[in-house]
Amino acid sequence: LVMPGVEDTAYGGGTLTLSPVGQSFNETFCGLCYVGLVSAGDASGADSQERKELQARLSQSGRLVSTKWSGPSKHGESRKNCEGYPIDSPLVAGWPGGEGPP
Repeated sequence: LVMPGVEDTAYGGGTLTLSPVGQSFNETFCGLCYVGLVSAGDASGADSQERKELQARLSQSGRLVSTKWSGPSKHGESRKNCEGYPIDSPLVAGWPGGEGPP
């Protein structure tokens, strides 16, 4: 599902496109679980329409305990080792590599 008017700045930019799961996360078996998101990038930056859309989709299940962002890119693009950055929310931006937080 292409989200008109929601810019996604990753990989050269474009319009945010949600997968089938991203469109209706709360309707899957995962809708009963607590949810979060870990991004290697910045999810288009603080207060972006992309972050607002992601937060809204994850909040539909009522299991997103906070809409606060943490990680090196919580305010904008700043990918780096997360050591020393407090990860105190379920939404993490700027986590490098293919692994989630410990």
